[in-house]
Amino acid sequence: MQTADPNITVDGGTVRSVVRRFLYSSEYWPLLTYALDQAITQKDGSYIQLLHGQVTAGGSTPTFYAVNCQDIPVQGDVTSWEKDYRQNLQSSPTFGASLSNQDARCQAWGHSGTREPAPIHAKGAAPILVVGTTGDPATPYAWAQALAEQLESGRLLTWEGDGHTAYGRSGPLHPRRRRRLPHQRDHARAGPDLQGRSVTPTRPRPGRLNGSLFPLRLQEEAPDGPAA
Repeated sequence: MQTADPNITVDGGTVRSVVRRFLYSSEYWPLLTYALDQAITQKDGSYIQLLHGQVTAGGSTPTFYAVNCQDIPVQGDVTSWEKDYRQNLQSSPTFGASLSNQDARCQAWGHSGTREPAPIHAKGAAPILVVGTTGDPATPYAWAQALAEQLESGRLLTWEGDGHTAYGRSGPLHPRRRRRLPHQRDHARAGPDLQGRSVTPTRPRPGRLNGSLFPLRLQEEAPDGPAA
């Protein structure tokens, strides 16, 4: 697909990378929708290419793989990895390939964790806050429930919404409330706060993400200034 730069084109791999990354955060969905609309209706991949630049900027992807490799020992072998790969392709023909073979990557890199995954109870610790998002596409809400239950002093705070993680969003989960500890279950919606006062979550104030090209105001701002 052509872009505004005659020397740059957009292919399926670029589109998949952008869609996968920008589905993580619901505040970016209108931006992704706009870029996809331009690609589908106008055959213009310029906006997809710009978003792809945001995705690939920095070192988050190699860091992600490096941390995962160090966290958990390599499991399985070539036979089991091939089986998992084909199952992923069957379940998700579009994204299955890119979400497969983490263990194979670690094996090829030559670095792997040594600590086997095991329950952690943190016996004797002060209350530990676990924040879970009901519509999280990357870290399922069930994981947050299980972790809060596993920890001896775990407390579960639930954000009823979509997107990956809730910390830093508007309403009761704003960072300046990070030192407060909720009751066993506290939904991020209208109701009393931890001091008994009435609280109604507010909509995030719009900001700008590369406003020179995108006529959309999407990036949310914290009450104290622009989000990082």
